[in-house]
Amino acid sequence: MINKYIRIIIPIVIITIILLPGCSGKSNKESKKPAQQSSQKPPEELKKIVSDIENMITDISELINMKSSTQQIKNTNTNLSQNKISEQSGNNQSDNTQSKSNQTKPQTEQTNSNSIMQQQKSWQTLAEKLKDIHKNWNRIESEAIKAGLTVAERKKFEAGMENLTMAISQKDEMNSLKAAIELYGQYASLAKVFKSSIPADYYRTKYEILSAGIEAMGGEWDKAVERMPLLKESWNSFKTQVKVKDEKLLSRSDLSMDDFEAAVAGKNKELLLIKTEIVLENLKQIEKSLSKSNNAQ
Repeated sequence: MINKYIRIIIPIVIITIILLPGCSGKSNKESKKPAQQSSQKPPEELKKIVSDIENMITDISELINMKSSTQQIKNTNTNLSQNKISEQSGNNQSDNTQSKSNQTKPQTEQTNSNSIMQQQKSWQTLAEKLKDIHKNWNRIESEAIKAGLTVAERKKFEAGMENLTMAISQKDEMNSLKAAIELYGQYASLAKVFKSSIPADYYRTKYEILSAGIEAMGGEWDKAVERMPLLKESWNSFKTQVKVKDEKLLSRSDLSMDDFEAAVAGKNKELLLIKTEIVLENLKQIEKSLSKSNNAQ
């Protein structure tokens, strides 16, 4: 199953690295109004949750990339070994070729052993981050309900955690990646009720881009196309809630959204990769700008 997605994940690694840093790297807005405003300050656990989700998305992508690279090396060494054995058949270089073939085996076995150890370590790290998400959610769940989180929103977030937990426990790379991205999308509900300094529609916008990107790169172009109205809705809503001082950056971001949509409509994987990287980079710059502005107040 993993071979089907090898060509998807290498570009997805690039895309998801751009996702960082998200909420984890910014400080909450320092309000000049005392008492009641400060009591509404988002809890620290909120930032830890989104930070862990973002890191998991990147870690899972790198895990898949590492596994596919190891498989490619293994296949290459196997082919070389078979070619050498075939070439030496019937001539006087039998012993020499066989010796080279035998030298390849320990190198391949060592590479496989190191890769397996790294993968096991990666899964362990992912499991630890997942456990932290569950713990931090438990700490803020009642507070989120009091803040206005609906029953439906709470169930969706918990279902997202359960799906990610199942995928991680099964060491299913692709489903783990999809589940982590889906949970990232559900984080928007928490950002909304806790009045995060970065509006919830910012996270919804990035979620739609990541989801459409992975769907399109996997050949599910129709699903990706269906996300475009939701992407535009989230993006336009986000722009009405914030003031981006850098008008050139805002203009670039608007155009990159259009370019991303066009790449999805055109079903061009190479173009989509480039446009995805650009639109996410613009969003990251907007987040930095807003965080800087919030900290200055």
